[in-house]
Amino acid sequence: MDDLFVTPAITVTRAAAILGVGYTSAQKNVEKLVKARILRKVSGAARNRVFLDDGVVKAVEGVAAAAKDVRPRSARSGTKTDAGKKE
Repeated sequence: MDDLFVTPAITVTRAAAILGVGYTSAQKNVEKLVKARILRKVSGAARNRVFLDDGVVKAVEGVAAAAKDVRPRSARSGTKTDAGKKE
């Protein structure tokens, strides 16, 4: 289910549409992913339950955090170049 990389939250109805299967088949597949701890139920509703892929969320958060740490050299104050001179 590559679509989890686009939107890491999914319902059984959406899984059925993505996979091209009936609701019951999609529900069984989602349950397998929950048992494998790939998906986690995040809504308590009996209908239209929402499941979340925490692994994708953590990966995206990690990339976002890493991107904040990347600054152009000119934005770093007092860094030294290879020649030992301050920029």
